[in-house]
Amino acid sequence: MTTLTFTRSLGQIMLCALSTLPLTAQALDFNWSGFGTLGYVRSDQDYAYERVISKNGSFKRDSLLGLQLETTFSPKWSSTLQARYAPNIQHDLRWELELAWAFVSYRPANDWLLRVGKLRMPMYLFSENMDVSASYDVVRMPTEVYTTAPSADYSGISLGRTWQLGIGEFNVEAYAGKTSLKASDETARASLRTRTAGLVFKLNQDENVFHLGLQQAYVGLETEIRNGARNQGTGQNSNAPSNAPRPVDDALFAQLQKEISTRIILVGADLQLHPQLRLVAEYAKRTAPDFDLPHNSTGAYVTLLSKQGAWTPYASYARLLTDKSARKSQNNRNYFDQSTFAVGSSYALSTRSKLKAEWLQIRLGSNSLLLDNNAQYNANDRQRLNIFSLTYSAIY
Repeated sequence: MTTLTFTRSLGQIMLCALSTLPLTAQALDFNWSGFGTLGYVRSDQDYAYERVISKNGSFKRDSLLGLQLETTFSPKWSSTLQARYAPNIQHDLRWELELAWAFVSYRPANDWLLRVGKLRMPMYLFSENMDVSASYDVVRMPTEVYTTAPSADYSGISLGRTWQLGIGEFNVEAYAGKTSLKASDETARASLRTRTAGLVFKLNQDENVFHLGLQQAYVGLETEIRNGARNQGTGQNSNAPSNAPRPVDDALFAQLQKEISTRIILVGADLQLHPQLRLVAEYAKRTAPDFDLPHNSTGAYVTLLSKQGAWTPYASYARLLTDKSARKSQNNRNYFDQSTFAVGSSYALSTRSKLKAEWLQIRLGSNSLLLDNNAQYNANDRQRLNIFSLTYSAIY
């Protein structure tokens, strides 16, 4: 109910803002664009990783279709709507059409930007374009870092300021808002509510980008138990995404009812080492200082890309690890322990389309919350999971 009220308030603000504009039909400028990915992925194991990746193969991990409309009302006012058609995050067999972005922008001066509505969380180097696979060369952004924030999107407000400095273009963005993510299985229905605020600092320097994100989030869980079943178990259910609410043990369940405070620090860099060589790296640290669960975790990756004409081969290493005390506890399964090595390549069919292939190997410690229930409880130390991906992506 809180999220619905907040969303209605945002809609009223957007309508009031638009109603004050001195618009004429001739003044409107529409700009349409689209993007899409057709991706196939399979692993060498029977159990599921990230909900749908298994030995059976699937088109549902990476495939999506998006359409974006940008409307310019005046030099200061504009709006952005982005619709996305992708697999339903609550059900493996369904696809859904959702309004991913819906916000109004106000630019009082060239170096200021205010946005209100449904926006993308700006924590990562590739936050705004991570759904647009044709805009980068790896098959997908590393899960070890890109699942750190409690939600990818939020409904709220963003204020940005840009400075042109001698060392490059420096940008600061402050944002705040709310989000609600729903999931369900045979035993329970859950709604994960998040209140978040943060600051992002970015420096664009010739071909290099430096990024620092700071976020404070408050996460709470509302559940409805079905058929008298209890909300137990730590594994991800088959009808929920990797970052969706999932059944948790009693201790974590009790804390989520009170709302968990989490802090995130993310540092990233995209560096041009040589005309044909790029290095991309991000490091994320998540802490929950006031609660025993969830435990602190660290995620990081480094990717080296070499552009050779239309080909861009790459190699990447990523690590996701919860603190030592959680991993050593015999009674706790709410943690991550995995490392990933990937090699792949993109091939530019044109300036607006790419074909990509990748082999990725995940080395699991004693647990990973990205596995399904059975695999999570039966996982052996130093278990390996091989994943093969092939995608075609385009911008139109």
